[in-house]
Amino acid sequence: MGDAVTLLEAIYRLRFVVWAETVTDLHRHYPDGRMVDLDDATAVHFVVRDDATGAPIAAARVTFLADLAALAAPIRGWFAEHQGHRDPPLAFLSRLVCAPPHRGAGLARALDHARVAIAEERHAPLAAAVASSRRARSLAAHGFVVATDRGPFAYHLGADRVPLIRPCGPVAQVLPGAAIWRIDPRAATVTPWTAP
Repeated sequence: MGDAVTLLEAIYRLRFVVWAETVTDLHRHYPDGRMVDLDDATAVHFVVRDDATGAPIAAARVTFLADLAALAAPIRGWFAEHQGHRDPPLAFLSRLVCAPPHRGAGLARALDHARVAIAEERHAPLAAAVASSRRARSLAAHGFVVATDRGPFAYHLGADRVPLIRPCGPVAQVLPGAAIWRIDPRAATVTPWTAP
């Protein structure tokens, strides 16, 4: 599963399976069982693969935007007070999933670290994310704070969503031993990623 296109297709299916656990009408939004959108073509993707099969067991992406106003509705409105205040690129962390048998192993934390590190590498002055209250606590360890006092919010992927921001600065987190792979859809490459 080293091919970028094949690996991304497996990630889209993993997303669907994981999100379908909590979103009962997910098939209405993604009828082909693939949770994919336009941002996937330009985002930087990170994946942890099963050692034996190479199949994705956890994945996440970061999208680089000119402004937070480029986010889709309703998410765009959750960051209204932070739009137009920073120079691009701005980093938006999204689509974090972990297969049920692999939860609790620190994979989400490792993927968060990878996404924040690449935002730093690309000199993004601000990173943003939307997470559940539980995940928001985990992202706080990476320097994220609640972006607005108007939440939490709900949308088609669930209730209890908290918009978070992080002014970029040094990344100093300890990573678990999982191997993380970086996927660049535009270059169609899959390469090992190592922490800076």
